[in-house]
Amino acid sequence: MGYYTSYFLRATGYTDELTEEEANNLCDVIELVVPVKAFGGEICSTDWKGVWSVEADLEAKWYDFDRDMTALSLNYPGVLFDLEGKGEDQDDIWRFYYLGGKCQKDGVVISYNQFSPDKLKPNGYFEGVPSLAGYNS
Repeated sequence: MGYYTSYFLRATGYTDELTEEEANNLCDVIELVVPVKAFGGEICSTDWKGVWSVEADLEAKWYDFDRDMTALSLNYPGVLFDLEGKGEDQDDIWRFYYLGGKCQKDGVVISYNQFSPDKLKPNGYFEGVPSLAGYNS
């Protein structure tokens, strides 16, 4: 059975910008490393937004992702790899950064704004104030 995680991987040049050829090559390597044979199809794409980047979006049972991403970052020391994960469990959300064989691991911090009466606005559900006549506590 196993545990599925949704992954989103972005790779961008860190020490130097990626060329189109490097981005395409890296995309091919990522598709070899990431275990998504069961899903088939292309998981990786290159994109130009002022600089070349590589993106992969997938759902997989990838238990050795940390080892694989560390190896990938050692082989591409000038590339910053940003890997987001969202597991089947609601609180299993994280982001890891890999660069030159090193890793920064971060969990998600959820914060809510404090109540501020200045931010209150009509919610649009009622034309006027609903009557609570007939309700007993």
